[in-house]
Amino acid sequence: IQNISTFVGAKVLGLETSNSYDTDGSIIECEWLDEHLNSVIKNSSNNCDLDNLILYGAGVYTYTLSVTDNMLDTDTNIAYITVADNSIPEIAIDGGDRRVDVNSSVQLLVNIIDLDEDNIDYWLHTLHIDSNTSDITTIETFAGGDITYDYNFTKLGVYSAEFYAKDAKDAEVHQSIDINVTNQL
Repeated sequence: IQNISTFVGAKVLGLETSNSYDTDGSIIECEWLDEHLNSVIKNSSNNCDLDNLILYGAGVYTYTLSVTDNMLDTDTNIAYITVADNSIPEIAIDGGDRRVDVNSSVQLLVNIIDLDEDNIDYWLHTLHIDSNTSDITTIETFAGGDITYDYNFTKLGVYSAEFYAKDAKDAEVHQSIDINVTNQL
């Protein structure tokens, strides 16, 4: 049994028992138990493939396979299933927070994806200094991928570059980094 990663609402693949065997007899029963020890499937053979499992919440789930042989000996094995929520867009900013010298420039590579393949309906980008009014605001419709922003800094201070995206199903995400502009690098 292997550990599995999947997405919310997707069929879980890989919970198969066809490779189960008994060295001194034969398997007469197998059973899958969920994390609450509730029986999910029970069969009077070694074929207990759990092939119709769909999980609807993000998190890590524990499923235990229990097999019994013809001498009534039992053995168990545990599978951990990690379920990610693919309905929320993701924003990745290459490099994170940074420090730059005044009168210099910095380039931010920003990647936005929506794993459930909705288009990004709304993309907002702001850059502001010391919590004051935005110096730069960009609002665009964007299908996802990489965007590069170039900034030139002529004033000292801590700038915050903020990114916000919302997809066609109104799932939204916020991400920001700080850019500390100094005259002593």
